[in-house]
Amino acid sequence: MMYKISITILFLFSAMALFSQEQTSTETDPVNITAQGVINKYIYAIGGMDKFKSVMDRTTVMTGTAMGQPVDIIVMQKYPDKLFQELKVGEVKQLLYYSNGNGTMLVGTEKTEIEKKELERLMMDATMQLLLNPDSFNVKAEYLGIERIDSIDCYAIKLTLPSGIRWFQYYSMQNDLKFKETKEIQTKQDCLNRKLIIRTIVQLAV
Repeated sequence: MMYKISITILFLFSAMALFSQEQTSTETDPVNITAQGVINKYIYAIGGMDKFKSVMDRTTVMTGTAMGQPVDIIVMQKYPDKLFQELKVGEVKQLLYYSNGNGTMLVGTEKTEIEKKELERLMMDATMQLLLNPDSFNVKAEYLGIERIDSIDCYAIKLTLPSGIRWFQYYSMQNDLKFKETKEIQTKQDCLNRKLIIRTIVQLAV
């Protein structure tokens, strides 16, 4: 069974404000748009390469609903690839941990080791500098074209992980910020599509 969760996402990289930098990439020329060019424009829009690379800790706060239940998610990352996630759906709380190639899920007192495709997905989620060079992680980035989402024209790109799991990202043509993201999540039961609606400007700082 396929499920979709729609949630509003707020990125809080630190309390410090970012400083704007001049964009130097022209890879999103309408004649020759590339996926990496779209990503580069996004990175410059949130402060530039140097700021992006300097972030050592990142906290992501997400809220929304799933099948009529309130959803709250907190994701904490530490450079280069450590991750903790707390997910609450109604009265149920799930904890995820990833470090050094190992992933664990805790629901109540039940502990489960994460394996295979979902472990790979978790590893990529934990990798803070994935967007700088997806190819170096064997992630294929592909430009899909322009899509209109909620009256916003967006560049659409697809990231395909080595296992075949796909992430779809949509970047606003108005301000180059990420507007929506959909991720396939492999579970023991089936494949889950998680959709993130991004409406808040990202902040980066040391």
